[in-house]
Amino acid sequence: TVTPTDPKTPSDKLPDNPGKNYPKGVDKKDLNKTVKRTITSQPTTAEDNQLPQTGNNNSLTLIGLGASTLLGMFGLAAVNKKR
Repeated sequence: TVTPTDPKTPSDKLPDNPGKNYPKGVDKKDLNKTVKRTITSQPTTAEDNQLPQTGNNNSLTLIGLGASTLLGMFGLAAVNKKR
């Protein structure tokens, strides 16, 4: 493990494999870089904070369910009259 307090160079040998050297990118200047990051936020709008509207078409579903129930009841009544 290479740490910023103990950097290595490509000329240093690997401790577990003396036939190979450390790769590039593990020297002191690479391990001790200051990273700068710019974060840009966008303002939210009222539309962004609103949940989507669902369930507005329930009346059509209820009408269909009621019609099916009535037709089913008339069908059962007709079957009972034939008996």
